[in-house]
Amino acid sequence: MTHDDLIPLDMAAGLEAGYQKPYRGWALKHELDLNHLIAWEMFRHEMLYIASLMPYSLLGGDDA
Repeated sequence: MTHDDLIPLDMAAGLEAGYQKPYRGWALKHELDLNHLIAWEMFRHEMLYIASLMPYSLLGGDDA
């Protein structure tokens, strides 16, 4: 996975809330079919895990 494969970090909150629509374009670009519940949940959990590993400053925090 490269930096270009990551979702924009400002979208992590929407993922956490379970919103799916904003991620469809990104998923299609990466040939993922989010119409299947298992694929969506795997995508969601993987992206949230990756976002949790990012330094807080990259997530838009004020403690840069």
